[in-house]
Amino acid sequence: DECDPIEGFYYLEVSSPGIERELRVDEHIDLSIGLVVEAKLFTAKDGAKSIVGVLKAHDGASVVIERDGEEVSIEKKEISKLTTVFFDSEI
Repeated sequence: DECDPIEGFYYLEVSSPGIERELRVDEHIDLSIGLVVEAKLFTAKDGAKSIVGVLKAHDGASVVIERDGEEVSIEKKEISKLTTVFFDSEI
């Protein structure tokens, strides 16, 4: 630094939350339509506590995830965590 505005010794740390993101607000969910997501559920639905697939729709109260060619509608209140998922190949 030619003109250092901070006197004394310091560390500059730069970090990234990573490629997989938690989708917490409606705007982030809407921007993720078409991406692969994982919905972790509070209670099992059709025998699964986690659903991974392509996010197809979001209406504010629920999301639609396509997995194995079948669309699954899940109310947001059933989801404990919704995140994007990075895969090397298409799902």
